[in-house]
Amino acid sequence: EDGGSQYDGSSHSLPNSNVTITGVIGDEQLGYSLTNNARTDAGSQTVSIVLTDSAVNDNYNIDATDTAQLTITPADTTVTLSGSESEIYNGSQQKPDASHYSVTLPTGVKYTLTNDDIQLASGGTDVDTYQVQLSTAGEKNIQAAITAATGTNYKVIFGEPTGSFEITPAAGSVTLNGGSKTYDGVTVPDLTIDAPVKVALEQGDYTVTPVTGTADLKGAGT
Repeated sequence: EDGGSQYDGSSHSLPNSNVTITGVIGDEQLGYSLTNNARTDAGSQTVSIVLTDSAVNDNYNIDATDTAQLTITPADTTVTLSGSESEIYNGSQQKPDASHYSVTLPTGVKYTLTNDDIQLASGGTDVDTYQVQLSTAGEKNIQAAITAATGTNYKVIFGEPTGSFEITPAAGSVTLNGGSKTYDGVTVPDLTIDAPVKVALEQGDYTVTPVTGTADLKGAGT
């Protein structure tokens, strides 16, 4: 009778209970052994019955041509990404650095993540905390590394990632850069703000309060 086990790094074999013997009188025991009956890695092999020298065997015409399959199935292994990183807001799309992250792997398997193996699930520009996940390329690379080290002994399951990428507010002062215009009763000078990225102000962002001899510019926006 066929049988087997899930891969666990140990050798497995079909037990004698998988052998069915019929036609024997009383409690007589036929002499036999099972050949090719040990397997550790995932896969299948054929187990055969070989009769041994036995006085009991001589009393019977024995048909021992049947075979059975010994099968080791792959074990499930869950690969989970973890780690964290914090960067300062710079106004541009940011990406996680693989040196801050790692993945769980089966015993004996080693793999170092690269920047192409990971990505943000979404976002990455504004101040916030974002989820980091394996990219499609990363999953393929990790699967290949596990297969290269263990053959087909594992079925890889990619777990819910726990990696995070935080963008924190940038520190900077707000400086109003003044300007000048020849007075015409209508126009106002061009102004900019450094905060820390230079931003051009438009009319409506500030108010101009006339004073004797000079103009006092007051920021109306932030």
